This record gives sequence, C-alpha cells and structure tokens, in this order.
Amino acid sequence: MVDSTKGDGVVRNIQYAIWRDDKSPSAGYSRELVSINLKPEYYDKMNEKPRYNKDCSTFLEFFEKHAKERPNAPYLGTRERLADDDKGKPVFGEYKWKSWSEIEKEAQNIARGIEEMKLTKEVFGDDKKWKFIGIWAKNRYEWLTTHIANMYFNNTTIGFFDSMGNGTVDYILE
Repeated sequence: MVDSTKGDGVVRNIQYAIWRDDKSPSAGYSRELVSINLKPEYYDKMNEKPRYNKDCSTFLEFFEKHAKERPNAPYLGTRERLADDDKGKPVFGEYKWKSWSEIEKEAQNIARGIEEMKLTKEVFGDDKKWKFIGIWAKNRYEWLTTHIANMYFNNTTIGFFDSMGNGTVDYILE
C-alpha cells in the first residue's frame, strides 16, 4: 500500500496490486504481482488467450490487429497544459488523440531508430539472449509508443520512475 500525501494535506491510501503468496517464484524472478481485483481462481488463467481475441497471443499482435481494423480510430490521447489557476493548480485543454495508425507508424519509426543507432546490446542470462532498453519518462502516450516499439525487435522494456531512489536505479543499470 502506498501512502500518498498531496499538497492539500489529505492522505490517500492507494493499492493497485498484491504479490501472489500461493506459489513460489521461478528461479531468478520475484513473485507475481497481480491486480487486487483479480480473483485467486483466475491467477493461473492469466496466460490463456482471452475468448474475445483467440487469434492474438501477444500485446504486439493485439496492437497490430487493432491498428489494421481501426486505423483512424482514436487510440492514445494527451492534454496540453494551458496554465495554472489562481491556486497554482494546472489547467489542461481538451484531449488530442492519436489514431491507431499514427501510433503504429511512430512505434515502427522508433523501433527502426533503436536498431539503426544500435541502442541495445545483446546479453546472455538464464540460457537466453536479452536486449534491454530503459524508459525514464512520465506516464504519457510516448511511453507506451516506445514500449510498443521495443516489441518489434524483441527488446525488453525496463521502466524507470521518478519515485525510484538512486540506489535502485544504479542496481538496475548494473
């Protein structure tokens, strides 16, 4: 559980997920983190293909399918920060949406750029080749677009966050 105190002095207790304690983690991995809304009887059914989308087994397949089926439909949006109100709170404009095809094109361009600039290096671990790439950014459409780009060349995304301490970031980078 995270205690979050905002500038207004109100403490908000927020919990989105819990660690599974019903089974041991695989060697080299932490326990599974699951939504607090997921009932235990569904824990081991998470890897099954959902009934509504039996033809997709990865997020990239799901994304590409929807980009093809609804290229001009809105997919990811963002709001421009216009100003601050008289209390110093931000005021935002309306959402500006990017379509599935726009995000697909951006992700493919980013993926090609990552490969062309050789921003990843293959490393070996757990009898497997890995290519890691870190993203340190706010939770915005650009984060997800870059994550999708990583999928095109089997890069593993490592998320860095402002709330991580220096020691944590140093440990991950090592």
